[in-house]
Formats: sequence, structure tokens, C-alpha cells
Amino acid sequence: TLKPSLLEKIEDLFPDADLDPYTAAGPLDATVSETLMSTIPARLVGPGVAFTGLADARRSVMGVLTLAWIVAITVLAVAGIGVRNLVALTNRRLQFAYAVTHELRTPLTTFRLYSDMLAAGLVPDDSKQEYLDTLNRESMRLSSLVQGVLEYARLENQKVRLNPVNVDAPSLMGAISQTLNGLCEKSHVKPNTENAVSDQVAIRTDLDLLNQIAGVLVDNAVRHATGSDDAAVSVRLSGDNGRLQMDVVDTGPGVSNSDTRNIFKPFRRGRDAEAGAQRGIGLGLALARNWAILLGGRLDLVAAHDPKLGGAHFRLSIPSTLHT
Repeated sequence: TLKPSLLEKIEDLFPDADLDPYTAAGPLDATVSETLMSTIPARLVGPGVAFTGLADARRSVMGVLTLAWIVAITVLAVAGIGVRNLVALTNRRLQFAYAVTHELRTPLTTFRLYSDMLAAGLVPDDSKQEYLDTLNRESMRLSSLVQGVLEYARLENQKVRLNPVNVDAPSLMGAISQTLNGLCEKSHVKPNTENAVSDQVAIRTDLDLLNQIAGVLVDNAVRHATGSDDAAVSVRLSGDNGRLQMDVVDTGPGVSNSDTRNIFKPFRRGRDAEAGAQRGIGLGLALARNWAILLGGRLDLVAAHDPKLGGAHFRLSIPSTLHT
């Protein structure tokens, strides 16, 4: 019934075509699927009616569209990462500006006030030395701040050159002990040192960088140990499989769980440090970790609360022989 009317509609395109019933079961191949009607079980056959490759073309188009979507999603992902990095960089710069401005404000205010008072003759003779000592202390603080910022810039620009020298464990421990004793004496903190490295072990490393790392860790430990019960800082040297390890532990409050992830990030200061008005711009540990990497090692927070002393436990691990 339908055949004559259907063939009449395509007579101008396929004058000799015919419409045959099609009831085969199972999957269709491409040649059948393209000539089979969608709602009537019949197939168009005859001269001029041939497989046109529409199925392959459809698959090809789908492949192109899929590839285009993958490329688009990849571009968007890369753009998102770029935007995120830009936002992170902007936040770091804002943190830097805030930290430096905050640290500069106090010593500069002290400088201006004390210098004005000294220049105007408002300071009694017996108090002038105290004022001068304060100005000297604040100038050293400013110098340390500027030095830290410049050193961080050098690390960011990869302009630090290593200068490895040969040193033995007793000499290294002696230099660290000198720094430790000086800082502990000022803050009334008990220093403890232990050297478990044999005198015969040859150590070749950049002594200046190693001393700077030790200085950062010791200064950080002393500041946080100050005011604690039986305030003490322990420094231990040890060796393990061709590596030199330095452990620094204090009796301070330790590191809170919220700060463990960010403690080595630049311009980040712990919440406890901020609450206790601890000085600094949060560059010390970031610099120390980067210096450790330059020495082929690593700096880690072993324990936020040391089981024995209660404070933070940091460990520096570097190769005993530095290859440049």
C-alpha cells in the first residue's frame, strides 16, 4: 500500500528504485543501515541506490568533534592553571608587601622618635647609651630584613653559586655551637649539643650555606623556646649512609596542625607566632629549605611536638659530599 506513494516521492532522484521488505534480525552493516527506512521495515534498492559512506562520515565527524572538545577542555584547564598561578603570585606579592611594610614600620618609627629626641637634647646623659643601643639593635634588625629579602630574590632568580669546602664534624659542630650559645645566652635558654659523627668522616659541602641553615633553625628554636619551662634547645649531628643529618629540637609550644602545611612557604608565619607577636616576615624556613635543596638535601619538620622536649623537631639531611 505504501510502496507506490513512497517511490513516487523519489522518482526524480531514483526512477528505477524499488522498496523491498526487510526483516533480518541482528546488527546491521553500514550498507544496509543507510538504505533502510527508520520506521518501516523496508529497504530501498535498485540502480543508483548505493552505499554513500554516511556512517563513516558520521563517525569521522564525531571523532573531530570529540577531539575538538578535548582540545577545548585542555585549553581551559591550562588557562585555569595559569589564572590560579597568577592569583597565587598576586597573593604572594601582597603578603610580601604586607610583611615587609609591617616589619619596617616599627624600627623606622623607633629611629625617627629616638633620633628626634637625641637631636633635640631631650634625652638625659645617663640614658643616651640606652637609646643608642636601641638604635643599633633596630638597625641590625633592618639589615637582617633586607638581607633576607635579597637572598630570597637571589634564590628565585637562581643566582646562588655554591662554594664547597672540606670540613670535619668537630669544626662544624663548633661553629653551630657558637651560634647556639650566643643566641641562648641572650634569651636565657639552655643549649644542648651532641656530635655523633666520627672525626674521620670527610665532609665536603658549602659551609656558608650550611651555617646559614643552622642559624635559621637555631634562631627559630631559641625564639620559640624562650619563656617555656626549662627552656632548652638541642642540636644533634649524625651520619647515615653517606648523608649528614642535623636535628634541632626546642622546648617551645611546637607547631599547630593548621600550620604544618604552610610552615615552609615564604611570607607565612604561624598563628601562634602572630599571636605571640614574634618578629619576622616568614622567610627564614623558606630560605633554609631552598638552601638545603641547593646542597642536594632536604629540610623537614620531623615532629610538630617532639615526644621528649615537646617543641618542634626539624631535621636537615644533606649528602656528606657535595658534587657541583
